[in-house]
Amino acid sequence: MTKPRHTLKHILLNFGEKYSSKAEVRLKTTKQVLLAPREALEQQEMDALVEIREEGENPKRWDYHFECQCVWKNEVAIRILKYAVGAAVYGTRITEDGAETEIPASAVILLRGNDAVKKKLRMRLKYPGGQAEYDVPVMQIMDYTLDEIFDKRLFILLPFYFFRYANQLDKMESEADGLNRLKSEASRIGQLLKVEENKGIINVVQRNQLIRYFSRVSDKLMINHRELREGVDETIMGGYKI
Repeated sequence: MTKPRHTLKHILLNFGEKYSSKAEVRLKTTKQVLLAPREALEQQEMDALVEIREEGENPKRWDYHFECQCVWKNEVAIRILKYAVGAAVYGTRITEDGAETEIPASAVILLRGNDAVKKKLRMRLKYPGGQAEYDVPVMQIMDYTLDEIFDKRLFILLPFYFFRYANQLDKMESEADGLNRLKSEASRIGQLLKVEENKGIINVVQRNQLIRYFSRVSDKLMINHRELREGVDETIMGGYKI
């Protein structure tokens, strides 16, 4: 199985975990059965549920849940907790004296910047006789420059990089250098990905996947800005075997 190290790097940054070079990353099914307010069972889907395993004498496993949010809404906190509890239900296991389960660590990736959003969400689980609390980090795309994304190899953020310009597209389309600015950054992204491939950090399949994802997300972001969309597409896709 291919090990998506860009996902692992994102986890390392958000949760401070350390894994060996042999750790295996698996993308798990994200569909969960949740109890909706109208008391009916609905099947909903998380954005990403990642499992990391370390085999050996003392095998270990960690589960991580990521939610990608375009515009901040306070309701994301409820969704995070519902998904976490749903994942915990399916992970319940029998023990010698009863049963136990585990809440996956979660994180929010916020695409459109919002200075009013806190860096962390506080989750509280109340149970008979007490309660437990844990934090969910909120990562804003706008907080990371292109150099930081590549220096820290947070490739999972790369397809959403142009969301930092979401509120500037009308202005950029009317300016003489607006398109050139986007094309220049798109070209640099392609060049930096090639450097990472040459270093052996990613392979050609992963590079092409990241380029495709970047192109698709940018297309949707610029759906009403044809000149910008086509210019970025031509730049990022040109010269690559996709």
